[in-house]
Amino acid sequence: MSRATDPAHEFDAEPPPSGRQFALAFGDQRAVVVEVGGGLRGSQRIDDAHLLIPGGATLSADARGIPDGRHLPVGGTPFDFRVSRRIGTTALDTAYTDLQADADGVTRVSLSSPGEHPGVTVWMDGTHPFVMVYTGDTLSDAARRRRGIAIEPMTCAPDAFNSGLGLRVLQPDEHFATVWGISPSGPGA
Repeated sequence: MSRATDPAHEFDAEPPPSGRQFALAFGDQRAVVVEVGGGLRGSQRIDDAHLLIPGGATLSADARGIPDGRHLPVGGTPFDFRVSRRIGTTALDTAYTDLQADADGVTRVSLSSPGEHPGVTVWMDGTHPFVMVYTGDTLSDAARRRRGIAIEPMTCAPDAFNSGLGLRVLQPDEHFATVWGISPSGPGA
């Protein structure tokens, strides 16, 4: 059985009606897609927006985007958003790890648009050691590319059911809870 509460998401491994008990491999990710300046279906591209991702490394991936588990330090690369900066032409379809939480134990990924528009912060607790960030550069509809950004808190790495990276195994009657959310930030928030 899976049940969600607000704001925490709680997951329980309970035996099926047959009474047979088994372990449950589990990973959770939530995609939050936000657009900048002008709300839904805005015409502004994300290039001038500022992004903060407190991740010290990305996961290396093959040509199909499947991570191989290697941590690549972001320092000195176009993927370093540990200090908020303009996105520019950086294309992201990238899993970040080695996340640095604030003093309250919460990791925050922030997107702010230029001008007086409010920004947004996606925040997550320590059960999320990964965050996937996607700028939409590979969308099949070229008109939708770079119009928004997906920020995905993740309890495990992409492809964890194959790699095992961050995958949790819940035993019968074991409980696991995650907490994440989204908040407005900046001017007018």
